[in-house]
Amino acid sequence: MSGITSSAWFTRDDFLPVAGRNSPTLSPDTANRVVEAKKRYRGIYITMPRDHAVMHMAEELRLTALATPGQHQQGGRSLAPTGSGKTSLARQYQRVIEARQEHPAGSRPVVIVALERACTSKRLFSGILRELGDDFYDRGTEDTLKKRAYMLLRVLGVQLLFIDEVQHLNFRSSERNDVTDTLKRFLDDGVVPVIFIGTNDALEMFQRNKQLSNRLVPPCDLDPLDIKSGTDRTIFRQFLRRLDSELVERGILQSLSQLDDIRIVKCLFAISEGVIGRAVNLIGAALEIAIRREAERIELFDLSEATVRWAMAQAFIDYNPFQDGLRSAK
Repeated sequence: MSGITSSAWFTRDDFLPVAGRNSPTLSPDTANRVVEAKKRYRGIYITMPRDHAVMHMAEELRLTALATPGQHQQGGRSLAPTGSGKTSLARQYQRVIEARQEHPAGSRPVVIVALERACTSKRLFSGILRELGDDFYDRGTEDTLKKRAYMLLRVLGVQLLFIDEVQHLNFRSSERNDVTDTLKRFLDDGVVPVIFIGTNDALEMFQRNKQLSNRLVPPCDLDPLDIKSGTDRTIFRQFLRRLDSELVERGILQSLSQLDDIRIVKCLFAISEGVIGRAVNLIGAALEIAIRREAERIELFDLSEATVRWAMAQAFIDYNPFQDGLRSAK
C-alpha cells in the first residue's frame, strides 16, 4: 500500500454512477430512508484488536473495585485523536455490562460523563450529578456537590466511571484549585474507579501531575494506525471488509460496496490518516449520497463526492485521493 496519494488505477469511467440514479432524489420518502439508514449505520460497532486492551482494563478496574469496596481505587487512561472511537468503545463496554444483568435493578454499573470546556472541580461534580439524574446538579458549593456526587454514585451502585473529553478539565486554573488533585482524591476516597478518555491534548495534564498518574494502571492510548505497518494495513482493510458486510446484513444496502478494494483502502487510509472513526464518518457521508441516489451500494462516485463535501470541507485533507492522478480510460 505504498504510494497512497496516487489513484492512477482509477479511470474517469469508474466514477460514473451505475447502481442508482445520477442525481439525488429529493422527497419526503428519500429523507426518511436517509434517516433510517443513518440510524442503522450508527448502530454498527466493530471491535478492533486494540479495543480489547481497553475493554480488559475497564473490566479489571471494575472487578477490583467490587472486590475492594471502600479502599483506594485505581484509574485508567485512553487518549487518542478525535474520531478514534474512544466514546463508542466506552458505550460498547457499558452495553456489554448492562446486557449481563448481573447488577441490581435500578442500579447503573457503568456511567459515562462528558465534560464541558474549561471544566473546574465544581463543574466536574455537577456533570457527574447531571448524568446521574440529580435535578439540582447546578446548585450548591463545590463541597456540597462533591458530597452529593459521592452519595449518589454509591446509592446507584456505580462500579466504573468513564470521564469523557478529559482534555476539557481546567487543570491550570490555579495551584490551589487543581482539578487533577480533585481526581486524585476521588480515587483515594475509594468511591469508584475512573477511566479518563479524551484527545491527546490531555496528555500534559497526566504528565504534569505524577501523583495522579501514579494512581493509574498502564495507559491504553489509541494511536492512529500506521500506513507503514503491514499489520495495521491489514487491520484497516479487514475493518472495511467487516463494515461492508454489516451494511448489507443490517439491510442498509442491498449489495456489497467492495470497500476492501485495495484502491479504495489506500484512499481511505490517506483521508483518515489511520484514524478509524474518520473513515467511518467518510463512509457514512458516502452512504447518505448513495441512499439519496436510490443506489443499492456505495460507489466510487459517492466516496469521491463525500471526500469533497465532508473531508475536504472540514480540512481533514486538502485534496481528493480518489481523483488524484486520475487517468482517462483507454
